[in-house]
Amino acid sequence: MSQLLVTSYGDPRGSVSLDRAVPVVLGADDILVEMEAAPVNPSDLLLVRGDYGVRPSLPSPLGGEGSGG
Repeated sequence: MSQLLVTSYGDPRGSVSLDRAVPVVLGADDILVEMEAAPVNPSDLLLVRGDYGVRPSLPSPLGGEGSGG
């Protein structure tokens, strides 16, 4: 599984990387959903530039929307 990571704040062309995600250990009440699509929204670009209003600790996963099954 891959994920987009914000590695630094600034120009999105140099501040985001595509990395392998650490496998998640599921608990008894958890389910795993396979992502089929995940957009990059304007709010994601604002976050990468440091202009969104919050600055998570880096590196940080990027994206808050998606669809899967």
